Amino acid sequence: MTMRVAIAGGGGFAHILAREMAQNANAVIVLSTKQRCEFEDLGVQVAVVDYTNTQELQYILTGVDLLISTIREETTQINLINAARHARVHTFVPAEFEGALAQRPTSNDPFDHGSSRVRGLGRFNIGRSANVWNSGDYLLNIETAQAEIVLRNAQGRPVTVSMTSVRDVARFVAAAVEIGLERWPTEFRMRGDQLSLEEIVHDCSTARRVPFSQHAYEYAGIQAVLDFALQDGDIAKWFCFQQLRASVEGRYDFAHSNLNDILNQTAGLEVRPLRFRDWIWRACEEAQMQS
Repeated sequence: MTMRVAIAGGGGFAHILAREMAQNANAVIVLSTKQRCEFEDLGVQVAVVDYTNTQELQYILTGVDLLISTIREETTQINLINAARHARVHTFVPAEFEGALAQRPTSNDPFDHGSSRVRGLGRFNIGRSANVWNSGDYLLNIETAQAEIVLRNAQGRPVTVSMTSVRDVARFVAAAVEIGLERWPTEFRMRGDQLSLEEIVHDCSTARRVPFSQHAYEYAGIQAVLDFALQDGDIAKWFCFQQLRASVEGRYDFAHSNLNDILNQTAGLEVRPLRFRDWIWRACEEAQMQS
């Protein structure tokens, strides 16, 4: 059955997601603050909207079955949720994707950005993480071949994270839509790969064909680095090590990926995600060709 899907936001991830959705013969409309000609080849309609105008949003969302937000900003998401409610949209998916909800702090979360309020209003979460924008912002700088990591957590076990490429996230979401919204649980967990931080550095070093300068911190020493960063006014480093501590504490990892399991058991919907080592190898090859 054809489903009417609205995607809020017209950026790169929205384009990838719209392409995957359209391939499954879903009726897709993209909400954007400006016209986006790049969606025309996908056969996707673009509606130019004002996210502060909830009445306009409600009108555009009338008849929509599923609304997926790729916009992290809190006020915009709250307006989308309110408009979706009044338009009787079946399911709203906020722009959240950074590990299991149970692993997030209940208070004083430096990476919340209002998302806890959004999660209280939305159905479940998928989207993109915040505060990781440039090379070197998380774990390592692949350009300078430098890494700052913590090898083991407080229990002495290797620190691991679950990772999924943006394209595979879109494929997973599109496949989840084909399952049927009535079968969706409160939270979907998807995984492209699961690696230790040490394995990530190794794969990046192999892809770059250069040894990485690796600074391994002890978990107990992270707070001291955070304190020094604040004293020096180095907010970028403070965020970097907050992200590192969150990784060590298991925020970006989980044992059970229920969406992978469901798709593997559903004929015609299996998604074979790209492994990290293949992704980073391809990315380095493309970068070398362009240089």
